Amino acid sequence: MKTIIFLLTINLLISCGSGDDDTSINAKPPVPGIDTPTITPPPPPPPVELLEVEIGDSGDRFYPVEVEITYQIDDVAQPYEYELTMGHAQETQEGLLIYGDGRVGDGILTVNDEEYQFTIIEEPTCDVSDAQHGLGIDCAGYLHRIPSNGPFIYYGEADTTVVEWEMVYLHWDSKCAGYQEDSVGDLKNKIGPCDPDDWLPNEREQIVKVIDEMNKMYERAGVYVKLVPVRIQKGYFTTSAEWKPDIGHDLVLWADGAMTNSGNGVICGYAGYSGLFNTPLQPYSACGIGTHLHEIGHTVGLSHGPNNPINASDGLTFPHFGHGRYSVCPAHDSIMSYGTKTIVSTESRTCAEASPNGTGGDQIAGLRGPYGYDEAYAINRIRYNVALINHNNGIEFDIVTELLEDTQEIIDIYPRKDALKMINQYLTNFGVDILDNSENLK
Repeated sequence: MKTIIFLLTINLLISCGSGDDDTSINAKPPVPGIDTPTITPPPPPPPVELLEVEIGDSGDRFYPVEVEITYQIDDVAQPYEYELTMGHAQETQEGLLIYGDGRVGDGILTVNDEEYQFTIIEEPTCDVSDAQHGLGIDCAGYLHRIPSNGPFIYYGEADTTVVEWEMVYLHWDSKCAGYQEDSVGDLKNKIGPCDPDDWLPNEREQIVKVIDEMNKMYERAGVYVKLVPVRIQKGYFTTSAEWKPDIGHDLVLWADGAMTNSGNGVICGYAGYSGLFNTPLQPYSACGIGTHLHEIGHTVGLSHGPNNPINASDGLTFPHFGHGRYSVCPAHDSIMSYGTKTIVSTESRTCAEASPNGTGGDQIAGLRGPYGYDEAYAINRIRYNVALINHNNGIEFDIVTELLEDTQEIIDIYPRKDALKMINQYLTNFGVDILDNSENLK
C-alpha cells in the first residue's frame, strides 16, 4: 500500500506542475484591463439610403403628372423636400401629383437635391371645322358656335370628371342700406356689403342648403360640376357692379333680390354671355333655386328655347340644343324654361333618375341634336373653361375691348304673382325659407 501511495503522489506533482514554471499552481490570474489586450468591436455598417423617383405621363391643368417617390433609410420611410420650376404639386401617400399652371413644356422636379424632368402639355380641345357665319361642326359632330377665344377644353364623350366652380354667394339684404360716417365724420349713403357676421337666426344655414340643392339638381342630371362656395356674403345692391369680391372665384351669384318692377312684371334675373370665360360670371337671380341655375345657364351659353314667352331663342353655343323645354318629364319643366325649373334636361338619364322625386319612369329626360334641348351636355362641354376663370384672373387683358363688345344680355321678367310663388317654392320644394313673415326677402 505504501508503494502505491508514493507513486500516486509523484504522478500528481508531475501533472500539476511545480517549481517556478508559469503553469505553477501558485501562478497569479491575469488582471482584467491590464494584462488582457482590449478588443475593439467592428464599426456598424453605413445606413442604406434609397431614393427612387418615377415620373408618369405628361399632364395638364386638370389631369396631373403622377410621381411616385420612395425615400427610405434602412427600410424606414423618411420625409423629403422638393421644389418645382413650374406647375403646382399635391402631395399623396405615393408621392406627388403635378398640375399645370398655364405654362407648357418641360419642368424640373428636385427631390433632396436630385433633379427629375416632367412635362406639362396643353389641354385637348374639340375644334370646329367647315365654319360659316360663325358656326361649324365640332369634333363630336354637333353644330357649334365658334368660341371667340378658341375651342373649349374637351377630353372626349366618355369624360365624367366633376370639376369645381368656385362661387361667391352675395345674399341681398335691405338692412345694408343706410348711412355711416366716413373718415372725416360726414354722413355718407352706405350701399354695399354688410357685416359678414350680421345674420338672422338660421339664415346662413338656409343659404348653404340652397347651394346643396343646386348641386343635387346638377348631380341628378349628370352635370359634372360642383358649386363650391368660397364666400357667403350679405349685401345691398341694385346692379351687379357695385362690389367685387376680394377672393378668387369663378362666379358671383347676386342672389335673392331686390325685385324691380318692369312693366307688368318683376325682373327675376338677368345675365350676360360672352363665351370668353376670362372674368367671373355674374348672374343675378331673385326668384328661387331653379332661377339661380337658370341665370347661371345664361352666363355659360344656354337660352330659353324656341317656345318661351320671353326672349325665345335656341342655344347660344349649341344651336340645336342647350336651351329650355316644357314638360321634359311628367310635371317637370327644364331650368331654362319659364316653367317649374325642377329638372336639368339630359339625354344621358331617365326621368326617374333626373327628376327630384324619382318619377317619370324610363322616359329619357332630354334630347340632343336638331330640335333638342339637352342642357346638361351643353354645360358639361364648357365646364373646364369656367373652372379656369379664377386661374385666368392673373392674365392681363382689356375688359372693354375683349369682353363687352361680345356680350349678349338676357333679361328675365315674370309677373309679380308668379315671382312670389316661385320664391315660396323654396319652402315648399326644398324646405328653404328666404322670406320673412311679411313675404319680404330677408
